[in-house]
Amino acid sequence: MSNVLQRILVPTDGSKAAEKAIDLAIRLARRHHAEIILCNAVDYVSIAAESCVGFGADLAGMFQVLDEGAKEVLGAAVKRVKSEGLDATGYKLDGHAANTIISFAMQKKADAIVMGTRGLGGLPHLMLGSTADGVLRMATVPVFVVHADSEVGSFESPTIVVAVDDSEPGDAAAAFATELASAASGRLILENVVDSESLYEYAARYGTYISAIHDEWETEANRLVGDAAYRAAVAGVTNVEKDVVFGDPADKIVEKGKTAHADLIAIGTHGRRGLRRLALGSVAEGVVRKSTVPVVVVRAFADLKSGKSADQVDTRAELILA
Repeated sequence: MSNVLQRILVPTDGSKAAEKAIDLAIRLARRHHAEIILCNAVDYVSIAAESCVGFGADLAGMFQVLDEGAKEVLGAAVKRVKSEGLDATGYKLDGHAANTIISFAMQKKADAIVMGTRGLGGLPHLMLGSTADGVLRMATVPVFVVHADSEVGSFESPTIVVAVDDSEPGDAAAAFATELASAASGRLILENVVDSESLYEYAARYGTYISAIHDEWETEANRLVGDAAYRAAVAGVTNVEKDVVFGDPADKIVEKGKTAHADLIAIGTHGRRGLRRLALGSVAEGVVRKSTVPVVVVRAFADLKSGKSADQVDTRAELILA
């Protein structure tokens, strides 16, 4: 039995993306013998505040409709998971969706969160969806993200593309992907993308020949990928590929996931630059937004071990189905 994933939290709202998230959670749970916990968050305070703009709003009636809707969504989701022979429970949460989901994950000692988000349309900043965006920015456990049009594989022997870089979150993502691959006799593709734009900017700023910087950065990239491959081999992963390419990091990682027919892309929340708590990181955000392959975003080891989110709140959870 795998110890990588024993308890998986799946926020659901009945949308197509949420249904794909349940698909993914079922496959992961079956492969790792994990329990699935489903939840639906209702922010009564915000709804009441918005509704009271007009006088005479029937809040009691509105809340009853929301409660019934949440129970219906959770009931259908729990029934679906149990029909697959897996353990599942459903909880209705009260509070701001992202904060409540994160705190509930901590309360239930979830090993990962699996959730759906919006597809590729809409305004650029809103493509992730506010709830998924908030969870990705603050969660301390790995977060699996799928779109409504994501292709969810069987995960029987998964192919996982790992974005390798010189950062703590990158190391944590590689370690988590290695655990998943080791537990499922999977295949790892370790890819480091040298940012071509940064390469040219660096050469122009310091008056250095492009060829010299190109070779230096390529050597460093190969070292990073080689180190990750060594750690994967030590962990028992026998099917490992190494890849170093030049270009736009997010685009190249998404492209590799597609051409390799990967089941999953694993990436750290941030590269070498960026504020860990205040932004997701442009490469990770780009991959999550653009990829039709499911993506797991992983935070640094220190954050994973601390078990503390950026904005923990008390969670009011009502067990609906068990």
